[in-house]
Amino acid sequence: MPDLVFPMLIHPCRRNSAGRRTAGVTLIETIMVVTLLAMATAAGSFMLDGNWQGRRNATDATQQVHATLSAARNTAIVNQTNVQVRRFIQSGVQWLAVTEEPGPLRDGKKWEMEIGDTTTIDGSASDIWFKATGTANRGIEWKIRDGDSAGLVVVTPVDGNITQKLP
Repeated sequence: MPDLVFPMLIHPCRRNSAGRRTAGVTLIETIMVVTLLAMATAAGSFMLDGNWQGRRNATDATQQVHATLSAARNTAIVNQTNVQVRRFIQSGVQWLAVTEEPGPLRDGKKWEMEIGDTTTIDGSASDIWFKATGTANRGIEWKIRDGDSAGLVVVTPVDGNITQKLP
């Protein structure tokens, strides 16, 4: 069986008249190449994960639902009125509708936002009311799902506190 010989050992480094190397690979260069290859492999492994897009969509939708509920609660407190958030499906697409009742500071208002066509929201009640004190009329747990990934948004009724758990 022939002996294994590494190419670096076959051709020793040449030295010029000043005694400096003129050919070869330094240890630092080798470490840099190995590090770059490891980083490229790690980055590629995320792209090969079949559910990375679903996880990203579920994360975005969870953050959007959390932000919408937080904005509704803050609107109720600032404008001293009641604000309702309701989830519904229209043409196969998940939506959130926010309805602010007229209050002492301004007229009521309504707005809607699309959550997405691949995202579903499941859980307890389909709506929640925030009062002027910041409390909620009920607690909710909404699971925001896209593919196999799911986030969670929870509202506690006593203080209206809104928490999220990302996928």
